[in-house]
Amino acid sequence: MENLMWKKSSACEGGACVEVALPPPGKECESIACVEVAFRDGTYFMRNSQDPAVALKFTPAEWDAFREGVLRDEFNLA
Repeated sequence: MENLMWKKSSACEGGACVEVALPPPGKECESIACVEVAFRDGTYFMRNSQDPAVALKFTPAEWDAFREGVLRDEFNLA
């Protein structure tokens, strides 16, 4: 994950934010993977379908900041 250009939503407040990055040229994913999201007990979870044992956890405030950034197209890195 070194040499990645990370981007976070401008709606992010505080130190815990969701960030996204594209892999560097030549390091793209070799196969199709899906992002999966779940909500339970007031917590949002996100994981890669090809590595389901590892999940990221987000508070509702963190998730809302990420979602707002997506809706504003802040993560369009192409």
